[in-house]
Amino acid sequence: MSSNVMGTLAEVEDRLRKQRADALSAAKQAAVSAREEGEQTVAEALRRAERESAEMMRASEERARKAADSLANKSAAERERLRAAAKKREEEAVSFVLKRIVNG
Repeated sequence: MSSNVMGTLAEVEDRLRKQRADALSAAKQAAVSAREEGEQTVAEALRRAERESAEMMRASEERARKAADSLANKSAAERERLRAAAKKREEEAVSFVLKRIVNG
């Protein structure tokens, strides 16, 4: 082979080695970038999930508080109704006893 052809082959081999090294470097950088982007995506998803979870918890606590308030109000109203009924019966009982004593 001529030295010219040998020189050309060496140049081609060098260029191919450089292209291969560049391709490997680009692939490694792409993998690093993809990993970083994935980690950022996961971190943002976790932050969003925490915010949504906290909001759901606040909403749930608010519903529970409203339900507890409603139950307390109903209980207070029922207690007052029973107290009024007991007071009325107490008055009726006193009246009955007095009539029995007076009328003998």
